[in-house]
Amino acid sequence: MTARHAYSDEPFEDLTADALDRGRLVRRAAKIFRSLGQFEDSAVLAVVGPWGSGKTTLLNAVANDLVSSGGWRIVRNNPWTYTNFDTAVAGFFGELQHAIPDDKRTGDTRLAIGKFTARLAPVGGLFNLLGVDATSIVEKAAEIISGDQSLETLRTRVEEQLRKLDFKILVLMDDLDRLEPPELLITFRIVRLLGRLPNVFYLLAYDEATLGSVLSQTGLIDGQPGRVRSYLEKMVQVRIDIPPMLERQQAEMFSAGFDDFLRRHGLVVDNVDQSRLGEAWRVCLSTYLTEPRTIKRLLTQIDAGWDELNGEVDVVDFILTTFLRTFESRVFDLIVRRRDQLVGNFTLSDFKFHQEKPEEQWKQWVGLLAAESSEHSDELAELTAIMFPLLESASKSVSGVDSGRRESTVRRSGIGSDEFFDRYTQGSVPAGDIPHSQLLLALDELVNRREGSALSALRHGMVDNAAQVVGRLSRLNDLGRLPAHEVLIFLGQFYDAARKQSSGPFGLGADHGSMILALRLLDRSSSGDAAEWLSELCNWDGGLMLAADVTHKAVLEKDKLFSRPWAVFGRFIVASSIDLFLRDKALTLASPTFEHISRLVWPLLAMTSGRTVQDLFWDLIGSYWSIQEVLASLVPPGTVSNGVNTRMILGELDVGVVSELLGINRLREALGAITVPISALESFDRYDLSDTQANRIQYALAVAAEAVRRADNVQGATA
Repeated sequence: MTARHAYSDEPFEDLTADALDRGRLVRRAAKIFRSLGQFEDSAVLAVVGPWGSGKTTLLNAVANDLVSSGGWRIVRNNPWTYTNFDTAVAGFFGELQHAIPDDKRTGDTRLAIGKFTARLAPVGGLFNLLGVDATSIVEKAAEIISGDQSLETLRTRVEEQLRKLDFKILVLMDDLDRLEPPELLITFRIVRLLGRLPNVFYLLAYDEATLGSVLSQTGLIDGQPGRVRSYLEKMVQVRIDIPPMLERQQAEMFSAGFDDFLRRHGLVVDNVDQSRLGEAWRVCLSTYLTEPRTIKRLLTQIDAGWDELNGEVDVVDFILTTFLRTFESRVFDLIVRRRDQLVGNFTLSDFKFHQEKPEEQWKQWVGLLAAESSEHSDELAELTAIMFPLLESASKSVSGVDSGRRESTVRRSGIGSDEFFDRYTQGSVPAGDIPHSQLLLALDELVNRREGSALSALRHGMVDNAAQVVGRLSRLNDLGRLPAHEVLIFLGQFYDAARKQSSGPFGLGADHGSMILALRLLDRSSSGDAAEWLSELCNWDGGLMLAADVTHKAVLEKDKLFSRPWAVFGRFIVASSIDLFLRDKALTLASPTFEHISRLVWPLLAMTSGRTVQDLFWDLIGSYWSIQEVLASLVPPGTVSNGVNTRMILGELDVGVVSELLGINRLREALGAITVPISALESFDRYDLSDTQANRIQYALAVAAEAVRRADNVQGATA
């Protein structure tokens, strides 16, 4: 099968390599015509089959077979091009006349047909058909029918002349089922009453069910569908039914077209892709793609839409989405409407769905499909389960989607991912999204220190949607295609911006993805490179935050620490940088803040020791800040919401945190020097306290006093 045949709606021109074995039907039909030609003056054969089954291909092949063997000429009559009986008659006999050579041997035959046509069709019909000057047509018609020859005399003359021909004429009439009722009646009148002439044979093509529906509108069968075949049998001597495609033939034809699509676009699919597509074929596609034309139609749509998304989406999901868009547009629209539900976004409108048991989720989804496509809702449900992990889990009575399945969907840019869903429904990479080709160009510009448009767009992407950009970079890193040093510094430049963006479930900051990617980049590097890169990151605030977070995580994963030589040595570089940073901030900040202090204190504690952190704090308290200000900086921000409005409150400060960071003995001494009364911790309701500096101080002092009290109680109990 050539690419042209696989994707166009044109009929096959050559059946010698036809996987559907239609060559057998061609030979049979041609043999029938040759046999009838020896014993019959005229005959009508019909090729009968459903829409898209290859009737036109068969007609053309039969015509070619007869012509190539000699003794046959072909007339192609297109009845739907004529608007009334007059023009249809003139057109039919004009085509018949045209099939006869214009020479001395056949000149009388052509003239006889012309006279007969002029008598049958009024002059107006000829004029409308031929489009020539009306005066000359009238004069020509008068000349042809002079002598007052009767219609029967003219027909007899035509028959006599046609019998003298040394060849047969085959009239092809295709797509009769597409005619309107009046047009169909005209065609039947021509074939049954006027066109049954010596040496003139007919090959018709139609879908019997559709043709019967058209006939029922003409009154010829008196509203009795069973009379359709009886009526047609009066006209057609031999019918050749196109057999339905075998399942093997369906699969082979689609597979051949798909392989050709992959080859022309330079694509390679792995075993997982092959398995997913094979499963989709088994559960659904084979139910729809039952005729050559339907298979071609899908392949054509796939080929037409791929260039916009080449390299941007999963090829199997693209094929399945294109299938739904082409054959089940209402189901496609349903998927668009149910976007958040299908990709697992927890919106208020879909909250009830996600709270239901998987069996109920599946039942609800099948019901929605049945409302849109009742005939094949079960097959479509199984197909969508292949596309969307959440539906796959529900179909198997499993709650939720495991992280591995979700991650694999994102990694292959599947439609079941919130990140890539819109590419499939838009048919292109939407505005604001980052095409894969542009990402590769941006990385090239980054490595070569060339500030081009792609790199500029990537920088804007980090400011607007860091989670998306980092996700794309992470997948490239999984493929080993990411320049580690340049990307690590790039992440540090936008770490502050990423921290301000909420992403993913439970409001995780987009900086989490940046930190995980930075960890993987450092794991790929040598100890020497990592030390150099960490030192470079520590030169500015955002970079220091990233260096602190990534080294902190590496140190906390003690089971992996010694497999990460960079972390063993890099922690000293980062700890020293944090110490210098905090001391520098003490010189420039009137009072410490949670943003600058607590964010860095915990990484420092993990990389060094409690004593080191305590010494640093008390150096800063003694020289720059008060104990009240330092305690207040340890209180995290918090939020509370009533479902409509959200307001800032004080977050919880743990008693143990204060004890570990400041030390009980020094803390007891510092609190003793404070002259204002310190409230008891149980008197504070954080949900009623707004996030002000005064409230932070009062709350933090109460926590510190509680830490001292508990330590004293423990000491007294052991004394």
